[in-house]
Amino acid sequence: MRFLAVFAGLLILGGGSLLVGASYLLRSGEWVPVSAPIELVEGRSFAFDLKARSDGSYEIAIDVEKTLPQKEIECLLGLKPLRGTCGGIQPELSLSWRVAVDRNVTVSGDTSSGDLGASYGPTIARKIGRFPSVEGTSYQIRLDVLRTAPELAATNPQLRITRDAMEYKSAFVQASILSYLALAILALGAILAAGMGLRMGLRSWRSRERA
Repeated sequence: MRFLAVFAGLLILGGGSLLVGASYLLRSGEWVPVSAPIELVEGRSFAFDLKARSDGSYEIAIDVEKTLPQKEIECLLGLKPLRGTCGGIQPELSLSWRVAVDRNVTVSGDTSSGDLGASYGPTIARKIGRFPSVEGTSYQIRLDVLRTAPELAATNPQLRITRDAMEYKSAFVQASILSYLALAILALGAILAAGMGLRMGLRSWRSRERA
């Protein structure tokens, strides 16, 4: 009986530890190290610093709110609309960016190199580039607004620099596996503990009956 009690306690302790580990795995990643409002005004420049937490890569994107019709925003951002065509709406957003280490530019690009985007609930993301990272390295990111549309000022644009989406998916899968394993171990520990409690209760009841 004592062995089972110790074993059940270890199972519950181990399951709890795995749950904590799964939560830490997702929260410690610093998946969005930079998220800051910017003004999409021609001639404006913005600078940000980032220290890589791990080897991998980061994605640079502009997030805007759907304060205008979605199709209009997509076309102004230079994206292919989900429905229909842009018609007379011309792409107006033109940005350039560069990443430096100790003031030496390592990678650069602009919005003419692609038209990747995504719609997430109330926002639309316009991806403008990515760069590789080395753990512990400090990066200086500069964004220049070359051309824009006045209408985009009403969309509350934000610059977001995020860890690569595949890295997050990998961490999410690992955390999910740990969570399911933890729940299974906790359930087994709880069943053993409940069984021992029931057994002790029956023994106590039988003892009183005999008395």
